[in-house]
Amino acid sequence: MALNDFNLALQLNPLLSGALLKRGSIYFERGQYQRAIDDFKNVKDTGTLLTESLIGEAISYRVLGQRELAYKIWNSVPNRDANYRDPEWLKNKIGWPDSMTAAVQKLAAEI
Repeated sequence: MALNDFNLALQLNPLLSGALLKRGSIYFERGQYQRAIDDFKNVKDTGTLLTESLIGEAISYRVLGQRELAYKIWNSVPNRDANYRDPEWLKNKIGWPDSMTAAVQKLAAEI
């Protein structure tokens, strides 16, 4: 799906966590990190979608140079969801794009 599709879906239901995550990923890929953060922050899920949004938020803050905030968010990821800290797992199981998995790898190496 393209950005326009996610925009339309979110106009119809602004609480669609999956659409927020995907649109946030598109924004990240386009270098629109603050927009990505805004979408990741709006995910209101309590399970793994929230975890995915936390990782997305953390890497976006890191790219913007806000490392301390990125580390704080990264460390808030529940231990039960440790796979979300693994770039290869994110790429292969979740389908994250290379730019995002590379950012996860850099952040993980710093912590």
